[in-house]
Amino acid sequence: MSKSRGEAIIEQRLAELDPATPRYAALEAALQFKSSWVRLGEVLSEVRETQSFRDWGYENFDHYCKDEIRITRETAAKLCRSFGYLSETQPALVVAPAAGEAPPRVPDLQAVDLLARMQKNRQVPEPVYRDLTRATFAEDLGAQELRRRLREEAPAAFARPRPTSGDSRKLLRSALSQVARLIETLQAVEQLDDTILEQAEALRSMIAGRLEEIG
Repeated sequence: MSKSRGEAIIEQRLAELDPATPRYAALEAALQFKSSWVRLGEVLSEVRETQSFRDWGYENFDHYCKDEIRITRETAAKLCRSFGYLSETQPALVVAPAAGEAPPRVPDLQAVDLLARMQKNRQVPEPVYRDLTRATFAEDLGAQELRRRLREEAPAAFARPRPTSGDSRKLLRSALSQVARLIETLQAVEQLDDTILEQAEALRSMIAGRLEEIG
């Protein structure tokens, strides 16, 4: 099986590092990500906590994950959140197996991350959370099935909270700024249909009017 460009870059960096260093351990875990997300979640959590990435030339954790580990900010956050959840609720699953022992079976990252978010979601009744947690670990329930059952048993968990008036003002001000930038861009377009610019101006006026209404 051919290696991806990201895997090739990681292997090249591994060849340049001391295997005894935390930086090497993090890169090695990144290569094993598909087979063991728990280990990568563990080392990334430690790197973030100790801010070791600064010693390695990165100004922040996000840049380190993107440039060296070759994962997105969202994936890194999911890994750290899910590892923290396992450490708190299923500590036996994050303990390294003894020599010769097979590692414990752990649900996939997406499923564990969903459980972690369910735990903090007040719209998920405690009995539902307990039942779905048991099913996930005992039956190796995947994220897709877990999400389906959650929608059936606690549909309110997926409801978007209604914005407060303060939230609305903030969002409208942001929209007004974006429309203003859009109008500036449109004004620079040669031979633009005047109707398009007029509609953008009308939109700006409507947003400004709504802002005045809510105070």
